[in-house]
Amino acid sequence: MKHSIKYFIILFGFVLTLNGCEEDKFSDYQEYISKQYAYPPLFSEQNNYIVDLYLVNQGVSSNINFSRNHFIPYVYSDKNSEFNWTFDGFLFIEGQTEFGRDLGISAIKSDWDWLIKKQLKTPGVGVPALNALLDSLRSAGKVPLRKRKVVISIPSPTSSDIDWGEIDGKKLNMTNDNDRIKSVKWFIDRVMDEWRKSDFSELEFSGFYWLHEGETNYTSDRFILPEISRYIKSLGFHFYWIPYFGAHMGADWKEWGFDIAYQQPNYFFRHKDEEWPATRLDDACQFASRYNMGLEMELDGSIKDPLYQKRFVEYLEYFDKHRVLETSPIAHYDDRGTVYQMSVSGNDTLKVLYEKYMDVVIKRQIQADKLFKDMFK
Repeated sequence: MKHSIKYFIILFGFVLTLNGCEEDKFSDYQEYISKQYAYPPLFSEQNNYIVDLYLVNQGVSSNINFSRNHFIPYVYSDKNSEFNWTFDGFLFIEGQTEFGRDLGISAIKSDWDWLIKKQLKTPGVGVPALNALLDSLRSAGKVPLRKRKVVISIPSPTSSDIDWGEIDGKKLNMTNDNDRIKSVKWFIDRVMDEWRKSDFSELEFSGFYWLHEGETNYTSDRFILPEISRYIKSLGFHFYWIPYFGAHMGADWKEWGFDIAYQQPNYFFRHKDEEWPATRLDDACQFASRYNMGLEMELDGSIKDPLYQKRFVEYLEYFDKHRVLETSPIAHYDDRGTVYQMSVSGNDTLKVLYEKYMDVVIKRQIQADKLFKDMFK
């Protein structure tokens, strides 16, 4: 009987709306009726034509430094001697410095400077390693139709009274929003200065990512984000964000100045003893569609467990059902290089899941290349 009532509402929601019921009721079910989804376009200027953005979670907090070999499955697949490109965007993200300070809460200027050197200037690691792999592929006659793109995460400027450091001889007061903005602009300028001095010939700089996944009790991001967004866009770059499920600021991401936001479903990570229905993925897709967001694909080392293998497959199934795979850009989070671990695993099940995943990404990349040819021919 419950199903009958539900479908009555779906079929007649528009009539009910005209008769004075809440307008929200019809829009709740609109996607089920029209099969039209409002994700950002798969391939568009909105996120600088990145279809599959891989989160390179490397460094102290993740206990992995991405070398050239680590990047291989994220750059290409040569299964059965058939060469295909995989991810076309790379978001370099880190949560903690070698000094033990959290880049999302308490990091100071010297930590921010350390992060820039870690991501951009460490030979054989991070961005230099990614560029080196692509350069070696070019030497072998393998060049992607579209350059692979890089996004750099901005450390969160604390709003607490800490000794952050000086800019132009003036000590910043991080309880003052103008000084917080100044610190972020300093970081952006330093990143761009180092990028220009480096020979990343196979890469294109795309923009910056905001580290906080939602407003917290120790920051007031909403007061500084619009100005930071204006500065990034004045330099010709994009501003990216991936809020957690239920983030207070999630639905208003455009208001804060982001070019694109990806919704985290946060379904995969729940402890195995917690009962979480897979319909959480329905909720995430519906929310993302309503607010013009992409989605995040999620997995980590728990995928060795059959329960988490099931959850991984459910992501692909629900994303397919809701046309995410076909029509939406996706951010891909695998924690500590889990996809790499799957690619070199001797476990048959993990290898099958890895190949299933890469088949999805490859198909999306082929589609993007076709759209690129049609758009820019």
